[in-house]
Amino acid sequence: MHHDHRNPPRFGETLICDHCNAVDGRVWRHFRGKIAREFSYSPGEIRQIVNAAPHRGHVLNFEKAWEIYHVWVEAYYAEDRRP
Repeated sequence: MHHDHRNPPRFGETLICDHCNAVDGRVWRHFRGKIAREFSYSPGEIRQIVNAAPHRGHVLNFEKAWEIYHVWVEAYYAEDRRP
């Protein structure tokens, strides 16, 4: 089961394949400490990042992953600044 690490979560637990479930970790390692550990990609966001094909590992679009993360960062910190 894939789940959001934040409380409250941005999305509910979802059944996804093991390759898709590993996307968060692969992206965190690719960007080495530049992505908050509490951030998790939603299943819909994973669909935008992953290029899947039968009989091979998933190829990730790291540019898209970075873009999605920055949209979250802007929204997350905007929530923190609300009165």
